[in-house]
Amino acid sequence: MHVRFEVRDFFSREYLVKLAVVFVGYFVGGKLGLSVPFTDWNVSPVWPPAGIALAAVLGWGLRVWPGIVLGAFCVNFFSPVPHAAAFGIALGNTSSALIAGYLLKRVPGFDRSLLRLRDILALGCAGRRGSQHGRGGHDWYDNPLHEQVDVN
Repeated sequence: MHVRFEVRDFFSREYLVKLAVVFVGYFVGGKLGLSVPFTDWNVSPVWPPAGIALAAVLGWGLRVWPGIVLGAFCVNFFSPVPHAAAFGIALGNTSSALIAGYLLKRVPGFDRSLLRLRDILALGCAGRRGSQHGRGGHDWYDNPLHEQVDVN
C-alpha cells in the first residue's frame, strides 16, 4: 500500500473539513457515550466514537487520524481523568481505529456496505483486534500505580 502525501493536501479545504467533521463527530459521540449512566464517571457501556472513527478511516483513509486523536483527547480532557491519561487514551483510541481500518482494507473483497455476512464478520474481527491493541491508554489509567505519579 503506497500512500502519497503532499504538503498542500494537508491545507486543502476538503481535508480540513474532513478533519473537522471527524473531530466534531467523535467529540459529540464521546460526550453522548459518557452520558450513559454506568458505574464510573469515565466508563461507558457503549462507545459511539469507535464506530465514527472506523467509518472515517474506511471512508476517508488513514489521513483522518488528527481529527480522531484531537476528538478523543478533548473528550477525555474535559472529563475527570488526568491530562496525561487523556493523552494516552486518545492515542489508544486512535490506534484502534487505524489498526482496524488497515486490517479491513487488507481483507480481499471487503465491501464497506456490509451486505454480506463475510464483511460483517471481517468488521467484527478487525474491530476486536484494533480494540485489543488500543487499550494501552486505558490499561495505564486503570493501573493503581498511576495515583502515585503526578501526571498534571
